[in-house]
Amino acid sequence: MNTHYEILLPILFPILVGGYLVADKRLNKTKALRIITTAALVLNFAFVLLCIFEEGKELFLWNLSAGLRINFRVDDTGRFFSALVAAMFTLVGFFSYEYIKHEDKENQFLGFYLITYGTLIGIDFAGNLITMYLFFELMTVLSLPLVVHSRTKESIAAGIKYLIYSLFGAFMGLLGIFFLSRYTISMEFVTGGILNAYMVEGNETLLRVLALLMIMGFGTK
Repeated sequence: MNTHYEILLPILFPILVGGYLVADKRLNKTKALRIITTAALVLNFAFVLLCIFEEGKELFLWNLSAGLRINFRVDDTGRFFSALVAAMFTLVGFFSYEYIKHEDKENQFLGFYLITYGTLIGIDFAGNLITMYLFFELMTVLSLPLVVHSRTKESIAAGIKYLIYSLFGAFMGLLGIFFLSRYTISMEFVTGGILNAYMVEGNETLLRVLALLMIMGFGTK
């Protein structure tokens, strides 16, 4: 398997820069904050383009256990959605400067914005269901500060609802993956699908229910 470590660039770079913005309170309401954020958005857009220029790039990181591993793959679907996410987050990031200029803790908002950006690229480049699920849950937890940023009663209530829906989605998605794993050749995203035709025979109704659970689980995100 080819090891294309550049796949990690558009995932880890915004997460690390975002973590720095959140940690360094001195950047709040400063010109440097917007310069760093702008540079991070532009550079990460370039990193995404670097990854999607060539299809078929893969990167295996580690095995969680037998049959469960963290790996990334750049396929056509990932190329499309990563380009879409990169374009949207770059443009919306520039627009957000005007939106949050009257808000407190501007550095935290922009920091968690970049962190969420990185986790979404991780979802786009996920090579299997386990990696996709992991980054979905990271995205959920790390985007919560954006929902409750203003710290108003309404935003806190919205954050609680967001968390409840997300926990429900996490449970449904994990339940679906757990039972689906019994009927798959592997959890890797491959051409032609991952289902084992022999195991599926006679269990079509159950698999439809599992698919519905996973659609509901991931859909709540």
